[in-house]
Amino acid sequence: MMDIIDGYLFFRFARSLGEQLGDLHAYNGLMQSKMQKTAGIIGKYPESPGAVENFGFHTTTCCGYIPQLKVPNAFRDTTIVPALLHGDLWEANVGEDDRGPILFDPGSFYGHSEYELSIGDMFGDRCGDFYEAYHRKIPKSPGFELRQPLYQLFHSLNNWNHFGSAFRRSTLDLMRYLLQIL
Repeated sequence: MMDIIDGYLFFRFARSLGEQLGDLHAYNGLMQSKMQKTAGIIGKYPESPGAVENFGFHTTTCCGYIPQLKVPNAFRDTTIVPALLHGDLWEANVGEDDRGPILFDPGSFYGHSEYELSIGDMFGDRCGDFYEAYHRKIPKSPGFELRQPLYQLFHSLNNWNHFGSAFRRSTLDLMRYLLQIL
């Protein structure tokens, strides 16, 4: 159960949310660095949560048998450090009150931080402050713009599955676009 939040739509604290989300996405990378620095220390050391090294599905699926010919092009020269993601960060799951931004209804998992931004239109043009603050914490890596539509495909397929044929055309258009750019 959750208390009812007397909040507002998200806009006043866009910069703060961008900074906080950047910190969340960078945390696992910082933990990895800390573990590397302390790996050679012998003796009692305070226990801290470990870093996550891998992410994704760890079960063979049909996708494991289909060679991916184009997708790797989008990730060339990119190092992905698993980041703890909200997982369902869109307009309906972001709000604020007088103390700052509020995120709710997470579907958290470890993944590529860029995935979280792939439905960025949720903030519209009014929240450039969010992206500016976020990218000060986590700069765009080469190929960022190329990967965004690839990550958006997940959301398009999900919407088509959940809400039906209203999303069919836009999903197929996105697939055609990806075939052209990858």
